[in-house]
Amino acid sequence: MAKTKHPDMVFEFGSLRIDRPKREASISGNTIPLSQREFDILWLLASHAEEALPRDFLHNALWPHPDSEHGEEEVIACVLGLQEKIHVKSNPAVSCQIVSIDTPRGKGYILKNNVE
Repeated sequence: MAKTKHPDMVFEFGSLRIDRPKREASISGNTIPLSQREFDILWLLASHAEEALPRDFLHNALWPHPDSEHGEEEVIACVLGLQEKIHVKSNPAVSCQIVSIDTPRGKGYILKNNVE
């Protein structure tokens, strides 16, 4: 489980730190350049750690005018960019990863803790 410094404010997964008040994510103190939507997706996943969030939920929560025709594509693109920027798959100091998963409402994502 993530270590929370201030409830609903800062999450830490190993060296990955997600700071909501600063709207900043960092690995080992190095800021990761994230778009607003990438940060928002990362925050939602961190605040619902170990819970699968469907793509349509993420899209409806974060886009002001959800486009049902292209919504999943927008979420997929943001998550792929996010995964690339935080290198969760290849950075052993980050103790979590964003995993694609089937949910009752279709495909979604989960921030899965690598440390059991």
